[in-house]
Amino acid sequence: MVESLPNKDSKRQQFIVSSAQNPVEILSTARNKEKGCLEAIKFLRQVKEEIMNDNSYSIEGPDSDYAKFHRNKNGENEHWEGLFGILKRIGYSKLDIQTVLMDDLPSSIDERSRSEVTKAYLKLTEVALNTIYGTE
Repeated sequence: MVESLPNKDSKRQQFIVSSAQNPVEILSTARNKEKGCLEAIKFLRQVKEEIMNDNSYSIEGPDSDYAKFHRNKNGENEHWEGLFGILKRIGYSKLDIQTVLMDDLPSSIDERSRSEVTKAYLKLTEVALNTIYGTE
């Protein structure tokens, strides 16, 4: 993991709030420690899950890309644009992200086959990547 979340409730909550307000600052430090893009994505997902599962959080002035990532569901383009916007600002390239996406493919959902889900996931993430990084 990029950072281990503190165990004490108040420190943990402060860290989560700071992560939503300043994800680039927190993750840039981790990147300087040679943590990868996948770890950054997992960390941001963990922060989002923590906030969503505890209604006591009040995030004043969240990072605009984090807010976009947090507000929208995985199946929405804006979710991915927010996530990729953070990753770009940290310094990850489009290729870094594409490589991680191929290593982190979703499994089947509901009645849809893994192949259908994978195609939809790759199409959705490609649109968001092109919005953030442009087409090459």
